[in-house]
Amino acid sequence: KMINLEAMNDKALKKYIKQTPTQTDRSTLLFGMLFYPIIFIILPLFAPPFHLSYVLLVVPFIILLDIWVLIYRFSKAYHSKKQDAQYFLIRGIFGCVFSFGCFLVSQKFAYTVLLLETPWYFILTLLGYLFVLFLHFRTRLNKLKALSTKKKKQKTGNKIAVVVAASSLGYLVCSMVLRYFSEDIGVIMFMVAMLAISIMLMNFILDLRKYMVIKLHIKKGND
Repeated sequence: KMINLEAMNDKALKKYIKQTPTQTDRSTLLFGMLFYPIIFIILPLFAPPFHLSYVLLVVPFIILLDIWVLIYRFSKAYHSKKQDAQYFLIRGIFGCVFSFGCFLVSQKFAYTVLLLETPWYFILTLLGYLFVLFLHFRTRLNKLKALSTKKKKQKTGNKIAVVVAASSLGYLVCSMVLRYFSEDIGVIMFMVAMLAISIMLMNFILDLRKYMVIKLHIKKGND
């Protein structure tokens, strides 16, 4: 959907736009971008059994993102106290790469370690992933259009909690089904953890919309 700034409540829009990252936020994020993908994505993908196709789907993007992060770290924007749209763009791209990477790791272990032959695990987990991502974006868009009351915010928060809980329960049920195909419960629980992390990282992906809102706001001369 196109972003309509006029449809947003002015007070909510200004509050949303003026949330600037602190130096601690920047440092923490950049450290996480350089460190966590190695632990959660690169090492599992290179672990045996090694399949080059899984590596090529995400590792080149991680390398490019790390180069971008290092350039940003030594740029003027990193030290700027003004509104920094690039920070939110990097967060959003990081969320896409990291979230997809964790999802890909779960697929690798399902089809190369547990040796699943059915495509249903991939289909069901992908549909669940896209559905939860859609709900995240729809909730964020609704918050931009108008200020929510405390009661309404609580209701929205409950919806997200229910969705996340339902997704986690679905993955748990899936892991119990997979148990009949393998006795390696450690691998199954690792796959469940990767899928859960993939969902949590969707909060970073939502910053792509925030980046777009900031850029449109600046373009209209309202900054």
